[in-house]
Amino acid sequence: LGSAYGSAKSGVGITSMGVLRPDLIIKSVVPVVMAGILGIYGLIIGVILNQKIGGTAAGYYYPKNGFSHLSSGLCCGLSSLAAGLAIGVVGDAGVRANAQQEQVFVGMLLTLIFAEALALYGLIVAIIISQQSQAHILIYVGPVSYTHLRAHETSLHLVCRLLLEKKKKENDNQNKS
Repeated sequence: LGSAYGSAKSGVGITSMGVLRPDLIIKSVVPVVMAGILGIYGLIIGVILNQKIGGTAAGYYYPKNGFSHLSSGLCCGLSSLAAGLAIGVVGDAGVRANAQQEQVFVGMLLTLIFAEALALYGLIVAIIISQQSQAHILIYVGPVSYTHLRAHETSLHLVCRLLLEKKKKENDNQNKS
């Protein structure tokens, strides 16, 4: 999303600038290229996470892995979104200003580099988070027998269960009367 916004917003600036100064169009494509790189960051994380999901043992996908992969994707995606917004705004204003004063180009380029760095930091953190998905807890989701539940019953649970059964008997007796 950040890549698309940055490319579109910068493209609008390039198009309007190209009417006045067609000789600067190629030089002004820099924001669009930098916005396109943001999509590649997401692709890299997607490939890394896909390899991690495919390597789970015996078909189990641990909750810790899922949360790690979710946070990794969100980290990369949201930082790329923020960088794309910054690149789009700076690229649009920068290429229009560059058409009027060519000395603005260096300042625009530096601002774009720092905006791109936001996404790069998000990519690095996302890679680190994705590598932390070593499962320590296995959660089994499936049917559980009544005997199994009774085996884990404490005295507090036993009292609650007996009171509930007594109340149920009283209600059944009242309904029969």
